[in-house]
Amino acid sequence: MVRILQVGLLFYFVVAFSNCKDESLTPSVIINVEEDFYIDMFEDISNGEKVFNITIKSIQNQECLNTIIDYHIDINEEEAEIILSINDILDPETCDFGNAPAFVSIPFEKIPEKDYGIHINLKDVVFNNGTLFASSKKYRLFMYAKDGFQLLHENLYKIPEKTIWGYIGYEEESGRTQADNFIKDLKNLVTNIEIAPVAYDTGYYGYFNLLEGKSITLEKEIEENFLSTFIFYNEDDSHASINSLLDDYCDSNPNLSFYVFTSEGEELNCE
Repeated sequence: MVRILQVGLLFYFVVAFSNCKDESLTPSVIINVEEDFYIDMFEDISNGEKVFNITIKSIQNQECLNTIIDYHIDINEEEAEIILSINDILDPETCDFGNAPAFVSIPFEKIPEKDYGIHINLKDVVFNNGTLFASSKKYRLFMYAKDGFQLLHENLYKIPEKTIWGYIGYEEESGRTQADNFIKDLKNLVTNIEIAPVAYDTGYYGYFNLLEGKSITLEKEIEENFLSTFIFYNEDDSHASINSLLDDYCDSNPNLSFYVFTSEGEELNCE
């Protein structure tokens, strides 16, 4: 078992004397808590459904790739209350050797659009209270305290319907020309999000971050040295025209990787 949460209790005793008489001893307790986890939000769309997740990742690398984060989640729908208890980081029975953070993603079967009291507790020693605001547009996790963890994003925007985004990856800088050509041709088939019938706010969308100027950065790590990204609004639910465009560019540019993702959870590529 790997014990990761370190809580230091420092007691300061102040004794006051008045009129040569001892006053009662009153201790003050200061708790120093090291940050052991990253906590974040994510909306998984990979199975064609939108499922809200809270993710937990250890800040320090672990010696096994399959190290376990032991936790318990309790959701009281009637009271609109969520209690997340992070108990420990545990060694697996059989270690898959390698250095990586321990990670777990906790799916919520259903999160109706309302406010939830949320409590994130560590080892029944540290207690953090906050509110999870769930609306049609985004999730917002506000914590009054974040003892023992870092909250990576306070807001998670929901990806609007009919959104497509993606990237072209390439090893050499010269690949940018064909990447730009693909994005230009794709733009002729779809709609710029600036004039889309739905609003796109700048911020974190789980799979990507939307920046000022309506460009995106991806959350996932890309193997290639260079990449060009895009995001558009697409009325064509069949994606037939996009698949045809991909076929043309994939055949003529075997050294480039083309990926298009949709808000319905589809991945369109050269394979």
